[in-house]
Amino acid sequence: MAARFCSGCGAQLVEGARFCAGCGASTTAAPTPAAAPVSPGLIRRGFRACAIAFLILIIAFCAAVFVQEKAGIRLLPRFGAAAGAPGMDPERGARLDARVREANRTLRDTEALASTWTASIDSATFPDLDRLTKLRDDLRASVAVARAKAQDVVTFVSENADALQGQDESARACMTNLQMLERLESLLKGVRFVLAEVHARVGWTGAGARVEAGEVVRVWSRGLWRASPECPWVGPDGATGVNVPGEWPGWEVPLMSLIARTSRDAGAGVFVAGKRSVLTIATGGDLELACADADPTNNQGGVEVFMVVLPRSP
Repeated sequence: MAARFCSGCGAQLVEGARFCAGCGASTTAAPTPAAAPVSPGLIRRGFRACAIAFLILIIAFCAAVFVQEKAGIRLLPRFGAAAGAPGMDPERGARLDARVREANRTLRDTEALASTWTASIDSATFPDLDRLTKLRDDLRASVAVARAKAQDVVTFVSENADALQGQDESARACMTNLQMLERLESLLKGVRFVLAEVHARVGWTGAGARVEAGEVVRVWSRGLWRASPECPWVGPDGATGVNVPGEWPGWEVPLMSLIARTSRDAGAGVFVAGKRSVLTIATGGDLELACADADPTNNQGGVEVFMVVLPRSP
């Protein structure tokens, strides 16, 4: 039997004795067992496991997906990839983590620019052409950089497939993100800006833009016009409570409102554009604008029109 020692003075206890011969302390309480020594290797393994778990948490956070779609412009999911997989050594895991962090940085830049873009084309304020042009070009450049970074991650994942066994879902997410970036880039390339002036007495005026079925046209207009020198000036929304016949029986539009259509040979209907509107093109053709008045000969004034044409989603 293993020797016992007094918890008070440390002297060896006599087998069966109720009190310590050295200090007289009671021996009925069980002595506290000595702590087992901790292996340095166990500490290292525990630290490495914690580090891998932390890395996995970081990448899982980066893999959170968001999709924002506004007026035909769709933003990409935030990028993520698997790391810390059982077969991936720390060096390769660190390289992958660095690529993912860099891709996420470019995606955050793209997200910020895209949010500004959507806010601008949602604004009720008549747009500034130079500012909107620069914003579109900056967003296109940001998407190009994000595509390059996303492709870098996809390439790395492909080249290290042996260490990412069982991570097929994450690999598919990588490819999906890249495809959505390409889609966003394609949509931005198709965005057009159109400026036109519409005089009250001219009738239908070509806007200088051809639109296709499925495209979305955002319209802003400003200015004043009137039906005759005796009538009050009104804006592009037209006269309140006064209508004129439209293209079809029983269909009316406000007098002196801004109206739009595609070229007559396309057989399309008429839109009420007004001061601000969003038109979805049903039949393609040349875009035309006019003042809603059956007899424009006495009309006075005119309006300025700004349009953003957004291509249909591929």
